[in-house]
Amino acid sequence: MAIEKAMEIEKEYLALKFSDSVIPRDIIRFQFKHKILLQGFKTLNEFSKAKQSFIFKNTKFKIANTSPETVILDIQKAVKSKSNVWYNYYNGQKLVYVGKNKTYNKKYCKDNKITVIPFLYNGGMIVTTEFDYGLVIVANKRNLINKLQEQLQTALKNLGIETVIDGNDLLIKDYKVIGGAKKNLTETYTCYYFQISFKVNLDDINNICNKKMIKVPKGINNFYPNVTREMLWGELQKWLI
Repeated sequence: MAIEKAMEIEKEYLALKFSDSVIPRDIIRFQFKHKILLQGFKTLNEFSKAKQSFIFKNTKFKIANTSPETVILDIQKAVKSKSNVWYNYYNGQKLVYVGKNKTYNKKYCKDNKITVIPFLYNGGMIVTTEFDYGLVIVANKRNLINKLQEQLQTALKNLGIETVIDGNDLLIKDYKVIGGAKKNLTETYTCYYFQISFKVNLDDINNICNKKMIKVPKGINNFYPNVTREMLWGELQKWLI
């Protein structure tokens, strides 16, 4: 399959589609789908997945550490320096990541000294414990979240952990163990965030969230008590470096 040629066709198509002087019949005449399939792809979805894999493989990430206190600033620094950065960190404390226009129990967080981080992504809240593991990927590439999910799924499988991808999340036996979200930072830069739960505090979740849980959360250690954050990070590094 000629992925690079297909990506050039897509680039040409998007330039036409979003041109100020575009004429609808010109978009139809372009025959985007037909041209993509001629490059050896069976469907547009197959092309989309291949494109994500190609982009990820050819993106060099700088690996760095961050913390709940500095993560927002570190994201801004990555964009300012035009870098692709993979941040990983162990929480060390209870945290709440808040999506755009989402309400939560502020008093409970204050009374229980739970740090609130306004990520402002298009999603709900992610409540974590001090045992969890956070990943923040800043890249000048859009639409990588599905590829990142697949890579996470593979890393977990290498540790003997079977998961299912459901929306932006990963599940074990229908229980949510990884929450994912993304936020477009600029026209090209996107922040991808994954919270990997090793232990869950349901009391905190029920007290903080004003919305009923759709997916019941559990921690990886509920199913695989011997798997550690360090073991997962070891697997992740194999396909980052």
